[in-house]
Amino acid sequence: MLTNGIADLSTVQSVQLPTYTVAEAANIANVASGQMIYVSNGDGGNPTLAVYSVDNWKKVAFSGNISAV
Repeated sequence: MLTNGIADLSTVQSVQLPTYTVAEAANIANVASGQMIYVSNGDGGNPTLAVYSVDNWKKVAFSGNISAV
């Protein structure tokens, strides 16, 4: 549901982000700060998430698996 420009995702199980390669991400024409994508080869050839900030895509660092402990 979209209210006042905010998407409420609380009732969905997961979100599928668009997938790009590094080269494809560099050519996305319509970008905005805070936009997030999945990059199939974005961290030394490994998949990563990226957020657009300060005129470039920034990788989101992964630091291990989630854990209850």
